[in-house]
Amino acid sequence: PLFGEWGEDGPETFVDDEIAPAGTTLVIIAGGHRAGGYRYETRSWAILAIDTEDPNRPKAKWVLPAASCKGAEVSRPTARAWHQAAYVPARFCGEAHPRGCVVAFGGNVSAQATSSVDVLDLATWQWTPGACIAGREPQPRNCGAVGLVQLSATEARIVFGPGGAGSDVPRGGLDCCTAAVLDPRKMAWVGEVSTAGPAHSSPHAPQPQRQPFLGRAACAFTVGDRLFSYGGGRMPQSHLCTISLSETV
Repeated sequence: PLFGEWGEDGPETFVDDEIAPAGTTLVIIAGGHRAGGYRYETRSWAILAIDTEDPNRPKAKWVLPAASCKGAEVSRPTARAWHQAAYVPARFCGEAHPRGCVVAFGGNVSAQATSSVDVLDLATWQWTPGACIAGREPQPRNCGAVGLVQLSATEARIVFGPGGAGSDVPRGGLDCCTAAVLDPRKMAWVGEVSTAGPAHSSPHAPQPQRQPFLGRAACAFTVGDRLFSYGGGRMPQSHLCTISLSETV
C-alpha cells in the first residue's frame, strides 16, 4: 500500500524523527516536467519511504524531512528535468557531507540543456542549487546515464555519461560525445572522457556526425572501477560499452 499525498508542491507529510529507521529504504525523487514530456520543469521533490520490515507486505509513504523546512520555506533544488543524479555515501564525501549527499547534474533548465549542479546534503536535508564545482565545467547535456564508480574504500567518482542537447527531449539536438567525471570528496570536475565513435549521416543530420558509443538514454551500471553502458543514442544502437577510470582519469 502507498500512503500520503504528493501535491503540486510536494508531499504534505513532514517527518520529525529519524526518516530511515531499521527496515526502511529511501527513494529520493526530484524535478521533472509537468507537461508534454519536455515543458515546465519543477522544483518539487519528495522521498518515498519504503518499509520492508514485513517482506510479505511492504508499505510506502511520500514524506519530506522536517529539517528540509526552514521557517515557511522548504529547501528545493533548481527546477530541472531529464537530469542525471547519484547518491554518494558518506565514506566518499568530504567533511561538508558527513551523512552523504545526492548530486544532480545537467538536464534541462528553462527548456535548455545545462551543466549546472545541485547538491542535497543528507545530514541537514538542505539543497544547494547551482552548487559551486571546481574545475572545468563539462558540456551541457540531458537524459544521460550516470554511475558512481568506486576506486578504493574511501574514493569514488561520479561518471555522468553523454546525453542530448535539445529542448525537445529526448529527440532534439545532437549527442554530446563526452562523459564528465566528478570527484565528490573535493566537489570538483576531474576530467571528461571521449566516447565518440565513427562519423555517420542520417536524414536528421545530412552532414556526417560523430555518434557516441555511449548515447543519450542509455542503460548503465557499474562494476569495480568501470561504468558499463548499453544502447542509447539519437540513432538507437546496441553497443555494450565501458569506461575504466583507472585507465582514463
